[in-house]
Amino acid sequence: MKDEPRGARVSDAEPVQRPAETSYSKPYLVYVLALLFVAAALNISDRSLFAVMIPQIKAEFGISDATMGALGGPYFAVAYVLFSLPLAVLADRWSRRKVLALSVAVFSAMTALGGLAANVLQLSIARIGVGIGEAGGFPPAQSIIASTFSAKQRTTALGVMAAGIYAGVLLGTTVAGHMTVALGWRQTFILLAIPGVVVALLAWTTLPRRPTGFSALGKTPVVETVLACLKCRTLILITLASGISNISGLAMQFWFPTFLVRSHGMPMQEAATWIGAMAVIGGIIGTVGGGMLADRLRRIHESWQVWIGAVSLIVGAPILFAQFLLPAGVSLDLLGFKIPVIFLLSGTYSACYSATQAPAFGAAMSVVPARYRSMSGAVYTAGLTLIAAVIGPWLVGALSDGLTAQYGLESLRYALLLAPIPVVIGSALFWWAGAFYRREKAAVDAGAPA
Repeated sequence: MKDEPRGARVSDAEPVQRPAETSYSKPYLVYVLALLFVAAALNISDRSLFAVMIPQIKAEFGISDATMGALGGPYFAVAYVLFSLPLAVLADRWSRRKVLALSVAVFSAMTALGGLAANVLQLSIARIGVGIGEAGGFPPAQSIIASTFSAKQRTTALGVMAAGIYAGVLLGTTVAGHMTVALGWRQTFILLAIPGVVVALLAWTTLPRRPTGFSALGKTPVVETVLACLKCRTLILITLASGISNISGLAMQFWFPTFLVRSHGMPMQEAATWIGAMAVIGGIIGTVGGGMLADRLRRIHESWQVWIGAVSLIVGAPILFAQFLLPAGVSLDLLGFKIPVIFLLSGTYSACYSATQAPAFGAAMSVVPARYRSMSGAVYTAGLTLIAAVIGPWLVGALSDGLTAQYGLESLRYALLLAPIPVVIGSALFWWAGAFYRREKAAVDAGAPA
């Protein structure tokens, strides 16, 4: 089969999965992966750019750390979770590419509206809208990759797409940080929403359509679909592992720029530049490397698909702890450049954490039948977002407020010192998931219920 041209008349009914390597040319596969990479980057940038705007928003609206944490955490996360499963069902029954395209358009529009907010209530509504839009992004994208790329390429492809997360952090911190200083937070919100319109149009018109001949998920009751995913022990355990460990990740993503300003005396522009650079270097190395390593190690034992997450997190926990203990001003001379040690630690932890992502995405796609993949992806992303985003940013903000009287500007440092605890718990859960992964994947491969 040749590549499906733009506008081709092909049914959007879910097909019986065919070998992807005989269906699409390599240039088209590269294009699909590149577009999904950019969509993932925009998804995360619209979420992370809020962090570098905290000082300006706090100054304008006069709100506390806890309220800022709620805007960046629970308000966003609850909307994300409530809409994740319905949008996954819509993707499986209607069209994955169209749901993805509409989702990108919605979160981009709501990001722009955030720049027009006249008060905290309006900003809260805009952040809720961003959560609704982003809820429909990753599950259909993961499902498209799972049914377009061969089993041998799948985890690596998911790793490349997941690397877009860290490109999004670069866009949402470094680029947004400089724009915020130069233009203000409102103009930054509006300008960074524009690329989403282009990506939404390309996703709608050029991503692969489903060929005819598949037994559509629309014939499967929604309750049966959800229960099939919830009965999968691997899926539940990796969701808990990713969600609990990402309590630290989202808390750090949200508060790290402010921590550097308060505890290390860095200008926001400098902090944003270093954060973006280290996130991209560490994140891309981790996501792509973790995906490639999983594709190789699971040939030795299938459970390495999830054990990689356990090993990566347990290695990263002490690094995370060290970076918040580090005093201000510690740097290392490297090739004539002075590099703050805190960013070397940050980049190393970013690589450790991100190495869990592609293998976890791949596991979520591998332990359920093909017709449940969008729902499986939604259960995974919604679950980890609910756990991490509701707890992480708000809890750290509340702890910081509570410790301010005793520690002043250092209160945020002491609040963040708790970050390694969820990481260790996540590592244990990933290891436990390995006890079920091999059997549940074999059941799916054999055509038996997962």
